[in-house]
Amino acid sequence: MPEARLEPASKPVINAFIAALFFILSQALVCVHPAPTKAETRPDFPTGTLTLITTSDGDSLRLPVEFAVTDKQRRFGLMHRQNLPRGQGMLFIFPKEDIQSFWMKNTLIALDIVFFDANGLFVRIHRNVPPLSLKSRGSGAPAQYVLEINAGEADTFGIGPSTRLQLPAFP
Repeated sequence: MPEARLEPASKPVINAFIAALFFILSQALVCVHPAPTKAETRPDFPTGTLTLITTSDGDSLRLPVEFAVTDKQRRFGLMHRQNLPRGQGMLFIFPKEDIQSFWMKNTLIALDIVFFDANGLFVRIHRNVPPLSLKSRGSGAPAQYVLEINAGEADTFGIGPSTRLQLPAFP
């Protein structure tokens, strides 16, 4: 019985078939665990004023924020919003300190993302994170609180390594 061999011309056809199969499977997986869409109901976010101590001399900044406390609130965050008023932000509050990671899927606003530990001490900042990016931006160390503000405002407000959250500051 002769041995079956692939002719050189048929290899591209098989490769194209395999690529198409992987594409179809990847789209099916996206449908199983989709990210929130505009059609889903956006949760209400409690609001308040966050106090940040921005210098070692105790200079402070009072910032109106929305608090993302529940899983659903943290999952939605600022996604699908057209803007965030200047001088305002969203504070994500996690149940415990852990390595945190954010991406910008469905987020239409460029942001500064600031991570704080359980004691409110500065951990890390990602400045001017572009909208719609799927690149993960991590805390690099355990964090419990994450502040999102408009891109460039961290510099404007003097937020950096000496910044700390004044705790307790949450509803």
